[in-house]
Amino acid sequence: MSNYEFKDYDFEKPSFLHIILDSTLMNLLAPFIYGKYYDTFNLKGDEKVLDFGSGGGLGARELAKRLPYRGELWCVDTSTYWTNKAKKRLNKFKNVKFYVGDIKNKDIPKGYFDVITINAVLHDITPAQRQEVIMNLVKKLKQGGKLLIQEPIEPSHGMEIKEIQLILNNANLKEASHSVKRSAYQGVYVDR
Repeated sequence: MSNYEFKDYDFEKPSFLHIILDSTLMNLLAPFIYGKYYDTFNLKGDEKVLDFGSGGGLGARELAKRLPYRGELWCVDTSTYWTNKAKKRLNKFKNVKFYVGDIKNKDIPKGYFDVITINAVLHDITPAQRQEVIMNLVKKLKQGGKLLIQEPIEPSHGMEIKEIQLILNNANLKEASHSVKRSAYQGVYVDR
């Protein structure tokens, strides 16, 4: 029995504290937090990238900066509230598309993306739905593409590393590399 507990949040009605943190502290720190992580992707600038669970667009803004040469960024999130925030934050980027809703029901092309990124999202999906969501995401990945994931691994807010690895392995992905930094698992996965 795992001591990890799933917590269901209402992303359409974020707390006042979450809103304040997003618009102040996190907004200021985003280039340092997300930028440093996205630099490890070694993007050339012309890739097609799907940011799964893009939320308010803080990370997506840093990704969009790294896609200036015919690159595309598709932001997918289940929350209308956070997607509207992301649209405002990324309004100067012409190569960004936004989709609100469940990835299983979105008309997003299969085999289209060079890179799919999941940043602190999988642990917020109900455990019973995680595998199906990842299976749907993997269908969107080009052959030879990469899925990059970063998830918190604290029992109070996160997932076990072995669960993350199992879900991705069951989706026919192979771990190319991983690291653990500040209570977060970072993995790079490729198709088998």
